[in-house]
Amino acid sequence: MKKERIEINEKKISNGSRGSKTYVIFIRTEYDKNERLSISQEFYESISNNQLIELTLAKGILGYDYVDKIKKVNIYR
Repeated sequence: MKKERIEINEKKISNGSRGSKTYVIFIRTEYDKNERLSISQEFYESISNNQLIELTLAKGILGYDYVDKIKKVNIYR
């Protein structure tokens, strides 16, 4: 597993069917300038646009990285 620090481009709430909501962030990756990641409501409410986050990445079956864990980075530590 490897860790990567990335800045959030944007955060957004998508309204789904039957009143459900999906909380997402968009980040820049080596493969996509606006990659979408679904997150929990609690995590969504604790972060801001341009927030620095740390992704823990693992290798998938096809050799691509996938996000195993996301955490907020406190730059004041």
